[in-house]
Amino acid sequence: MTRTISLIQAQARSSLRDPATVFFTFLFPLLLLVVFARAFGQVPNADGTLAMQGVGPNVVAFGIAYVGMFTAAQSIVEWRVSGMSRVLYAAPIRTNSILGANLAVGLGLGITQAILLVLLAVMPGLNMILSPHALAALPIVVLGIWTFFSLGMLVGTFTNSVAAASGAINAVVLPMAYVSGAMLPIEMLPDWAIAIGRAMPMRYMVDAIGGGLTGVAPGSTVILSVVVLAASGAVFFASAAKLVRWV
Repeated sequence: MTRTISLIQAQARSSLRDPATVFFTFLFPLLLLVVFARAFGQVPNADGTLAMQGVGPNVVAFGIAYVGMFTAAQSIVEWRVSGMSRVLYAAPIRTNSILGANLAVGLGLGITQAILLVLLAVMPGLNMILSPHALAALPIVVLGIWTFFSLGMLVGTFTNSVAAASGAINAVVLPMAYVSGAMLPIEMLPDWAIAIGRAMPMRYMVDAIGGGLTGVAPGSTVILSVVVLAASGAVFFASAAKLVRWV
């Protein structure tokens, strides 16, 4: 346990000292939220609510995906390139503990990011209104971070440099965010993008977080989305744990 805590502390310090990590974890999603809120959020829906009810959760979902994948892929690649992975692998600590420490850092960053985004979204001028059951979105945030952390492990396994890992993450997250409705309201997407989005885990994270946070999706949709996210995460994690390369 002491070794795991030490790993968590070391990884957290490393992440918070990296300007790129701080920018893409905290500043970029906040800026994205403001831009999208101004562009789309104040448009009224057919039921009289503002589109911000969907825009806010969508940006939260996008941020979670980015943090989860970036935390896993960057750490695995950095450890492998620097040789630290050989030290960790040779040390009396299990691989699951190494991955668990990394996931704990990702959860800390992702949950903090989500809280900051929600606090900004409910401010006057952005006007997102939380549902009475908004706290139900927290376990969904945790599930989403784990799912995309597991996908990030796969990316880290098949890339050989931090630059390549960052490029691969962008190549995965940005198109997925577009077809899943995280970058634009789903009503604005062409039919082909909507069809592809239904096969993407981010589509279900958008629905699950939106349903929990602001109530834009019914309970049945949230339940289905949670099941799909959990199944996707299990497949990603099992595959990554088997294929992950430390050297």
